[in-house]
Amino acid sequence: MESLPVTPLVPPMPHEEADRAAAEVKGMVESLVTGGAERGAPAGPVAGGVV
Repeated sequence: MESLPVTPLVPPMPHEEADRAAAEVKGMVESLVTGGAERGAPAGPVAGGVV
């Protein structure tokens, strides 16, 4: 079996862009969690620690 070169799933970005993208994802996850809690719905996979 050939060993394939390991490539990152995310292309390299400048730190500013990476930080901004991480902040956006974090905000989306937090809004999903808090939104689900406010509606009384389970947070789903987030509650299971899949994030």
